[in-house]
Amino acid sequence: MTTTVLPEPSIAIHVDATMGGVSTKKRGEHVFDRFWQADRARAGAGTGLGLSIVAGIAHEHGGTATAANAEGGGARFTLRLPLDTRSG
Repeated sequence: MTTTVLPEPSIAIHVDATMGGVSTKKRGEHVFDRFWQADRARAGAGTGLGLSIVAGIAHEHGGTATAANAEGGGARFTLRLPLDTRSG
């Protein structure tokens, strides 16, 4: 996990997963849907709610959640949240 402070008042949290990556089609259509699981994940104990919850929390706080292929393989999930710049 890495964090990046961006030029605009926001922060990005990157989480790299060492799995097969995220196809463009799945990234655009399903990866943040509730109960959706990749074919290879269905044999595991997950429910398909995790990324949907992350996306919902990001949206409620004015941020975004995205998925992309990571350099060197796997997937990179990024959570961007605005920083509160109000003083006091």
